[in-house]
Amino acid sequence: MTQTHEGVNGTGRKVVLDRLTPPPRVRVLVAHAGTRATVGSVVRQVAEAMRAHRLDVDVVPARSVRDVQAYDAVLVGSAVVRRRWHRQARRFVRRHGEALAIRPVWLFSCLDPAEGRPRAGRVRGIRRAQARIEARGHEVFAPSQVAAVSRWSDRVGGSIAWEHHVRRDVIRGTAV
Repeated sequence: MTQTHEGVNGTGRKVVLDRLTPPPRVRVLVAHAGTRATVGSVVRQVAEAMRAHRLDVDVVPARSVRDVQAYDAVLVGSAVVRRRWHRQARRFVRRHGEALAIRPVWLFSCLDPAEGRPRAGRVRGIRRAQARIEARGHEVFAPSQVAAVSRWSDRVGGSIAWEHHVRRDVIRGTAV
């Protein structure tokens, strides 16, 4: 006999799981804005780290995202142009703010080598975006910080995977 449990997943949708059903894969959206090579490099590293944690990752330009409802977590990355987040990233956060506020979200910024290194709070547009969607964090990456990108991505990927497993166990009624 199969036991079923009802619960609410991280997107607020009601789900029914049985103990024989394998856990659903966690879907992560990596939305990015800006055309600089730094953004592409960081986004690729972030996606690889998420996949290493067995997460399903979609990498999509921020301007092309129509809906975030299908995702369990979202990462938003942007090039920094004149010490400001890219316009498409700011629009993405405004347009999807309500849906982003109810799921785990992390932000990251990619610096152009010519920009210099502003402190994280000095990237204009970040504080407002973080407050609007209650983002879990913001990281600033320079082109030379390949190791830092990998460590951050691994930490975030592990956090997403861990939260999903805890949430799944709560839904199933097996949490300790």
